[in-house]
Amino acid sequence: MCVVSALLGVVSAPSAWALVPGAPDTPTVTAGNAQITVSFTPPADDGGSPITSYTATCSDGITPTPTSGPASPLTVTGLTNGTSYTCTVTATNSDGDSPPSPASAPATPAAAPDAPSNVTVAATLTSTTVSFTPGAANGSPITSYRAQCISTNGGTSGFSIGAASPITVSALTTGRTYTCTVTATNAIGTSPPSAPSSPVTLSGAPGAPTALTVVPSVTSVRVGFMPGAANGSPITSYRAQCISTNGGTSGFAIATASPITVSALTTGRAYSCTVSATNAEGTSAPSAPVRVTVGAPAAPAILRMISLPNGLAIAVIPGADNGSSIISYRARCTSSNGGFPGYPLRVASPIIVSELTPGATYTCAVSANNLRGEGPARVSGAVVVGAAFSPTVCSGAAGTVTMSPGIAMTSGKPQTIALDALVTTCSGGYVTAGRVRTSFRSSTAMTCRNATAMTSGGSGRMNWRAPRGMGSSDVTMRFVFVSSSGHSTKVHFYGTVTSKANLFTARHISGNLWVNRGLNSIDSGGDCRNVQRMTNFTVTSIKFSIR
Repeated sequence: MCVVSALLGVVSAPSAWALVPGAPDTPTVTAGNAQITVSFTPPADDGGSPITSYTATCSDGITPTPTSGPASPLTVTGLTNGTSYTCTVTATNSDGDSPPSPASAPATPAAAPDAPSNVTVAATLTSTTVSFTPGAANGSPITSYRAQCISTNGGTSGFSIGAASPITVSALTTGRTYTCTVTATNAIGTSPPSAPSSPVTLSGAPGAPTALTVVPSVTSVRVGFMPGAANGSPITSYRAQCISTNGGTSGFAIATASPITVSALTTGRAYSCTVSATNAEGTSAPSAPVRVTVGAPAAPAILRMISLPNGLAIAVIPGADNGSSIISYRARCTSSNGGFPGYPLRVASPIIVSELTPGATYTCAVSANNLRGEGPARVSGAVVVGAAFSPTVCSGAAGTVTMSPGIAMTSGKPQTIALDALVTTCSGGYVTAGRVRTSFRSSTAMTCRNATAMTSGGSGRMNWRAPRGMGSSDVTMRFVFVSSSGHSTKVHFYGTVTSKANLFTARHISGNLWVNRGLNSIDSGGDCRNVQRMTNFTVTSIKFSIR
């Protein structure tokens, strides 16, 4: 019998086994400019050995990009903006690397856009059109562009936002110089501004001239005007053009300032004249036309405008008649606040405009006429028409009455009677003083005995001292010798203003005057003699009213 004995060896094991860590949980990611920040929670199982580092790896599905570090979070750099990445994390201990975590949600690195470039500007009168080349979007679509234009010499700055080039910036200042920049914006932020554009000045063709005036002569017209806006570019010339509307020869002239004379026109023909302006940007629209007849009178000068009851008196000084005598004046008076208009035609100054509205404000355009036509008008300033006419009462204590061949007690003859009296005080607001002159012949022979109650009459004139410009008024007048007492005789007179030259036309005059000689005989205490005739009487008092 054989006996086999065996030697059993016993190996002693460590107290604990070390393993690789467990995989971290799914990380969270935050995209940045060409980078992603990866945040994670360390695994619960470190494999029995302390974790010494973590590795975050972000991949676009082709190229993985890792970054290691001792703890969360880890930033993975060197990525491509605009590319989508998913990221995983591994943990490492002394025994090795853990399995990778589940992949993160996708993240796309991005940044604010790059600044636009190649900024150019086209200018108009009050705006700029800004063109540019977009910069890189840097991973996030550009949502808007902001064009800003700043004046270098006091103009109003402005900006505008748009989705693409070009962008129009409005409400800028004509004639001012601007430079413009552009920024771009995406979901991440706003780019730096572009390099500024070259300076531009806002300009355009001039505005049309205004306020045309025309002064005709025998074969030409002088055209005056107010310049329109230069619109940022100096006006270099003006062109006045007069086109005939009834067969005359048209013409034009060019000059650098107002007025411009257009020559070689046809006398007696009607023309429509306009003016345009030119600068480096172009030519304006023509002005509003003004009509004129060549050879018609020049516009009269308005010396004064006088407010009167229910009307106006316009004193004028004639302009040149251009070789054909002025035959009349036309006033066209219109109200700015509802007054009734008036368009009288008068042969001489003053021009009386009646039947206007009391209290209303008027301006009047006054022109002159000759046989060739009506000339241009001169426009007055504004005047308020006076209140309705109120009775005017005048009185005085100076003057004379003359009778020719003279009056006697007997031997009567028809008499030429003349009154010349001053009135120094008038009420009523429109006349302050005046002079009455009238002369007429009695219809029958007059003696001292039959003069009382005999009506004698004729025409005369009243000269008004006020208001200025009223001139004189023709009148018809009747005399009645009313009574005689001692060395005094009372005379009643009455009549009508017949002049067509002022507002007192057709108004009635009624009054009394006293003279210094009586018609009673010398034997009865008067001044009348049988043979010697009385020819001169002194006015001791006169009083009358105009209604």
